[in-house]
Amino acid sequence: MIEHLMWLVMILALIGTIANIYKLRWCFVVWFASNVLWTTYNLWHEHWAQAAQFAVYTGLTAWGWWQWRPIIALPAPIEPETELSKCRGCGVVLGHDIPGGNHLLCGECFIGGKPAPAEPEKDRPDYGSHVCIDGKTRP
Repeated sequence: MIEHLMWLVMILALIGTIANIYKLRWCFVVWFASNVLWTTYNLWHEHWAQAAQFAVYTGLTAWGWWQWRPIIALPAPIEPETELSKCRGCGVVLGHDIPGGNHLLCGECFIGGKPAPAEPEKDRPDYGSHVCIDGKTRP
């Protein structure tokens, strides 16, 4: 009689394996039940190594059930509005999303003396005369 019951437990384990192939989370419940029954059977018959193996499998099915839990997606963090990066010497606007942010220097402040063009550039509205980091006024 017990042998017939163990054939049913083996079929239960196969059902769990097929459910796992289809990525169905309930496969771990089926495996847990079959592993508990196999552990009990092996303990009853004093098959200690195999009882230990199925006891470990029982723990692994609990872990698998936990790992496959549905994870609630958190809302994406709100991105701060991007600020214009400015030259730390004179405040000239350098552009958006420049790595280093406000720790940058424009070409005039960095090189220390490049003359400004006659007309301000469209993307650099403050390009007129300004005081650079070295304290000199640039045209």
